[in-house]
Amino acid sequence: MALALLASPVAIERNSPRRYSHAMNGEHYYLKDGLTLQNKLRITDRAELERVVEEAEAAARERILGSSSFQGLKGLLAIHKQTYDKIFRWAGKYRTADIDGGRANYDPAAFVQANLEFIFERYDQANTTNSLDRGLLGEVVFYLAAAHPFWNGTRFTENLWLELNHPNVLERPRAFETARDKALLARNSDPLCEYLRKSIR
Repeated sequence: MALALLASPVAIERNSPRRYSHAMNGEHYYLKDGLTLQNKLRITDRAELERVVEEAEAAARERILGSSSFQGLKGLLAIHKQTYDKIFRWAGKYRTADIDGGRANYDPAAFVQANLEFIFERYDQANTTNSLDRGLLGEVVFYLAAAHPFWNGTRFTENLWLELNHPNVLERPRAFETARDKALLARNSDPLCEYLRKSIR
């Protein structure tokens, strides 16, 4: 789907309520309503933006599936950029601002890039030596969740990357995301890792 970009960016809403101030590069993610994400297309209606995002994801999935050029961390970032580049300014970039609101299960921004590079270095080495196991892939998914750009965003990129590189790992039910958040906050075991152990050969 062709999305026409507007020449001038949307003015950033700097007076959003604190509970919506999840940011990147000093810019708030949300418009004044605290629900609609800041976007290049200047869409201010949440339902309309969700429709545009869903169409972009469907188009990206059709285009990217079957490709072998989206491996490792660079491949993951490339999927994100190709999917959202016409909609969001942060497409394909690392999170550079903290997620507030007491959500301790997300990495501080200062560690996001370093942590992803660390886990993917281990992942790449395991792939090279044919020693990738369930535990390490579970750690990769854990690190990806902790690095996520904002607390209620989709995990489309992560799921598509898994489908491309590890097709035997099924897309995770939403219930696992909710259970996982609760478990991480309570510092209990991670139900998503348990799910992965059952899904990976």
